Amino acid sequence: MDADILRFEIFHKIEQANHQQLKELNKLITDYLCNQDSNDDEWDSLPEFQKQQLKASMAQADAGLGTPINEVMDNIRTKHGLD
Repeated sequence: MDADILRFEIFHKIEQANHQQLKELNKLITDYLCNQDSNDDEWDSLPEFQKQQLKASMAQADAGLGTPINEVMDNIRTKHGLD
């Protein structure tokens, strides 16, 4: 994808972000561009919304609500005629 198109798409998404999302994006972008290497645990550096989503996903998996990867891949192959 062309860099100008990517910039436009990113700009459009940022325009639509609320205040909290802007704060989280700012931290992510700043950390990424500064390439800060710290000894912090990666978990501690994640934005809160990502931690919440990961915790919910782990709880679902622990409850047996996940789908095994082999089954997921079989479904995708069948759906898209990749058998």
